[in-house]
Amino acid sequence: MRIYMNWKENNLIRRVIMAFLGNYIISFGISFLYAADFGTDPFTCMNLGVSSHLPISLGTYQLLINIVLFAIIFVFDRRSFGIGAIINMVLLGYMIEFNVFWTDKLGINAENFADKIVLRIILLSVAVLIAACGCGIYMSCDLGAAPWDRLGQVFEMKSNGKIKYRYVRMVYDCTAIAIGYFTGATVGVATFFFGFFAGPLISFFGEHVGKKVVGYVPSDKGDKSV
Repeated sequence: MRIYMNWKENNLIRRVIMAFLGNYIISFGISFLYAADFGTDPFTCMNLGVSSHLPISLGTYQLLINIVLFAIIFVFDRRSFGIGAIINMVLLGYMIEFNVFWTDKLGINAENFADKIVLRIILLSVAVLIAACGCGIYMSCDLGAAPWDRLGQVFEMKSNGKIKYRYVRMVYDCTAIAIGYFTGATVGVATFFFGFFAGPLISFFGEHVGKKVVGYVPSDKGDKSV
């Protein structure tokens, strides 16, 4: 009974559902990003470049870098690891595959839009907005987040709000773009779009959409129930 009341008081069931929904919205946006065919996000760009110089695959390298980032962030914020992080790291890839599959079946793919630059730009813009909205929602659930997403939140939290997430995100996204470029990865229009606009947009959607639909404001002590 006490556990149930704790879940009810902290709105956990709703937050778990919204964390799942937020990640699904991200995957929907990424499926449009694939169709626009303007490049990858900064984190993937960096990982592609660095892993090309190592005797390991992209997947293995990305797993290792996530583990390292998680370990560093966990020292400063134990709430980084939770259901939200698990959903993002385990399920997001499958959600992306599902949405890429059905959007392709509907004819929304790079092959059909190869010579339609205006439509590709529209798709790119929509993709960034949708993905940022989904990210803002799932991060507002305060159930943990993937290391790359959580990093900016930790900076903002530890600075007592003096260092804003949107600016920190722009700095490390642009750093990732530079690393990707100098290690030989392809830097596309989408890479710059995410580098300069992902942080401000995620912050905007988290504040104006995420907090409203999730209906939860974390306490200073954090939620210890998940």
